[in-house]
Amino acid sequence: MLQAFDLTGKTTLATGCKRGIGQAAEHFDAYWNTVTNTNLSAPFILTREIGRGIVERGSGKIIFTASLLAFLGSITVQGYAATKKVVGRLVKAFVNEWVSKNSNANAIAPGYIATNNWVGR
Repeated sequence: MLQAFDLTGKTTLATGCKRGIGQAAEHFDAYWNTVTNTNLSAPFILTREIGRGIVERGSGKIIFTASLLAFLGSITVQGYAATKKVVGRLVKAFVNEWVSKNSNANAIAPGYIATNNWVGR
């Protein structure tokens, strides 16, 4: 899911995420590219586009989804952990650039959440 939509003149952003699962030696380039495109490139591109409105309006707020794995790392999810770490650095970059525009950017970093995707792991 990758969406950007407008509510009452203010842009709201929702992004999905992709976890790459597999041992590093078996992590195909195509899988790596999918994970980095979904978790890193898409949020950057959408935020860049929304940022134009923030700069023009002189205010705005962006909330990214990072992950606890950005700080811990993990086996079998190398691409996911790496992209979520970079999301944290993007937040800092956007804050530094747009602080004078009365804007705010944050990232939440949830930890493990038991879902049906994890049954049997």
